[in-house]
Parts: sequence; structure tokens; C-alpha cells
Amino acid sequence: MRFKKGFTLTELMVSVVVISIAILTIAQGFKAIQTAIQFSKDRAIATNLAQEKMQILKQMLYYKVVPSTSIAYLTEFSPAIPYDTQYFPPETVLEAGVYYTRYTYIIPVVEVGTNIVELSPDSPDTGMKKITVTVIWQSRGKKGKVQLSSVYTNPNTVMANAVVRGKVRDKNTLLPVSNAFINIAEYLGARGITDSNGDYLINITPGNYTLYIDAYG
Repeated sequence: MRFKKGFTLTELMVSVVVISIAILTIAQGFKAIQTAIQFSKDRAIATNLAQEKMQILKQMLYYKVVPSTSIAYLTEFSPAIPYDTQYFPPETVLEAGVYYTRYTYIIPVVEVGTNIVELSPDSPDTGMKKITVTVIWQSRGKKGKVQLSSVYTNPNTVMANAVVRGKVRDKNTLLPVSNAFINIAEYLGARGITDSNGDYLINITPGNYTLYIDAYG
């Protein structure tokens, strides 16, 4: 008579543990995939909400898009995110079971060379404003953020078809002064900085202006 070899209780218990670990690993993998898909979906909705707000603002008259003077900050992010509390206060939107909060921040800017430089909110209008829309949401205990920025240009602004150029020298040594700031009193949006040879050039609209120069030392 032949006896067939079966599983011992220990072997059976080991098999059950191995199968349980495998099932748990697969379940965790599916959960991670589901979480990633949900976050991607939330981010797409947040991006659409930010683009929608940007489009709404750019369809308004330029002078109705007022720079933010009453400002608060979202300090849970680094760096902190400024937003308008007066003219364009935060908006909360419910989409697909998730609450999204939309924040707007508007600041006058000026083009210096190839860079866009932000100015203080009370600066004279330069014909350019930077609009930043930030959308924040929280899903499954995880907080997300989408931020879009764009420059809104006044279509009626006269083109800066004039230039102010010159050279800054030390009055005693007559050597060129580099990194000196050239400011125009009547037009804070236009400014420049001298290069290593002391030369500067500022694009501006035609007119009469007063220059003042500031340099370290």
C-alpha cells in the first residue's frame, strides 16, 4: 500500500503567510496607483480652474484689473504665497467631490532687459501687470497646489520707442561705476543698472524726466 505525501501543518502555515504577504503587497500597489490617478485628476481640475480665472481676468478691461494692495499670505507653503483679499478675494469651488480654493495676486511689473521685474503695488502704471492664480486643494489628507502666472499688457500703451543712455563715473577718479541703479523720478516703472563699463540704457516712452543714481559707496 502506497501513502501519498501531504503538507505538514507548518508548511501549510508558511504557505498561507507567503500568500497573505503577496496579496497585501498587490493591494498596496493598487492603492498607490489609485492615489496617483486621483491626484492627477485633481491636478487637472485645478489647472483648468486656474486657466479659467486667468481668462476671466484677461477679458476684463486693463484698468479694472487692479493691483493687489490688501495682501495676505498662505504660510503653509515655502515661499509663502501672496493673494488679494480685497479686489479679487479667494473663491472656493466644489468639483468632483473636492473643494478647490482659488487665489489671485496682481502686481505691476516692468521689463528690464530680458527680465520681468515686479514693482510695489502703488507704483505708477507701467502698462504691464503680472497676474498669478493659485489653486489649492486637499484630497485624502494630501494637499496640492497649482500656480499659473501671466503678464497682462495694456493694448493702449504707447510703445517705449525712446532710450536714455549714459555712463556713470566716479567724480574723483573718473573710473566707471558698475552696478549703479538708474532711476527715473517721474516713472518708477523704468529703471536700469550700469554694466562693468559704467554704461546704462533704459527703454522708455518719449518725455522729460529726472534721473537719480544710487550706487554702493
